[in-house]
Amino acid sequence: MPVEFLVRAILIASLALFTSACGGGGGGSDAAVEQIDTGSGTNTGENEDNSEDEANAGEEEAIPPFIATQHELLPLIENTTIAYDDGKSLEVTKSTALPDETTDIYAVNYGDITQFFSSTPEQILLHGVDGVFSIPDNAPATNISFNTIRFSPPILIWKKEQDIIENQIEAGGTATATLTARVLGLPITRDISATILDSSTSQWTANQTLTSAIGQFQSKKIVIAINLAITIPELSSEVFSFLLRDTLNLVPGIGIISRDVDYTNGQSDDSALKFTHTISAINELPHPITFVKSGASPAPSPPEDTTNETYDQDRIFNFSNNGTNISSELYDITNMIDINTAGWINITKDNINKNYTVDILVNENTPVSSTSALVMFEHKISGQELPANINLIANP
Repeated sequence: MPVEFLVRAILIASLALFTSACGGGGGGSDAAVEQIDTGSGTNTGENEDNSEDEANAGEEEAIPPFIATQHELLPLIENTTIAYDDGKSLEVTKSTALPDETTDIYAVNYGDITQFFSSTPEQILLHGVDGVFSIPDNAPATNISFNTIRFSPPILIWKKEQDIIENQIEAGGTATATLTARVLGLPITRDISATILDSSTSQWTANQTLTSAIGQFQSKKIVIAINLAITIPELSSEVFSFLLRDTLNLVPGIGIISRDVDYTNGQSDDSALKFTHTISAINELPHPITFVKSGASPAPSPPEDTTNETYDQDRIFNFSNNGTNISSELYDITNMIDINTAGWINITKDNINKNYTVDILVNENTPVSSTSALVMFEHKISGQELPANINLIANP
């Protein structure tokens, strides 16, 4: 009996051990199998895909080299608006009124005046002007005015920076326009031709500091004077001279930040055709970033990195209309490599906060005078370009 009892005890103990190893508690054996499979890497499906995603985390597609499509001083972006301190606003749309086979033409509308520009990396051209321009009565015609001016060839207002223009006068060319008047009390409308007696253009490549409601800018100045000789066939033998004068201040990445216009030909003080204004707000575009160099004046040689040379700055790019930071997940900076290679601006993509920050480096590459630089954002999905601006103001 003792032996039989011992055998039974051994059998009961073995059975208990076997049951425990099979993972009683409901499904423990299945869990063990899953862990083994996962750890061995033999499981195909989701886990393998996730591991590939993790391996690729942090890798980004290479941004192709930046190729400019417009002149940095006049980036023309559809459906963008710049407001000015006299209440006028500039709105940009692509023009269909002036078909051109070689380049896009944009309408820059001020409400009472619309100018038609094309902008390429090499040059900026003025193709025409819409407005109501008055000339003196000439019996039997009264209330004489013309509009829809088109220049042939277009007026060159900016060349490459190395091609400096000062008081350059171009003779020749023609313009067409639509004339309206009253003759013996009856309204008439007709197309007319005008001769461009001369067009004088001056461009200053030296930077000029301009102060506005949204900060200081380094701008390039252009003065344009277009002298037209207008004849009115069948109405008058007189030749009317009409002068269009326009002074523009242009900033890389923004465009027209200030202007002084006189399209009255001395006939009136009509505020629609004669005005001076400066930028006060930008909509749908990145807010410009300005660094103001304070403290010791820079020496003729590049400044050294000393404690008395500091920069006041707003370092993160955001949208002007709502202050939202520009997301690095949605936008690339296509010329970031070019900018950073210059050695004095450093743009950093912040992968934690998902934005872009800017620093000015003080070294042998840092300009000793005020300057300005273009930054080009591009939406990763739509491809829409958004130009922006960085300013360095020295010794304000």
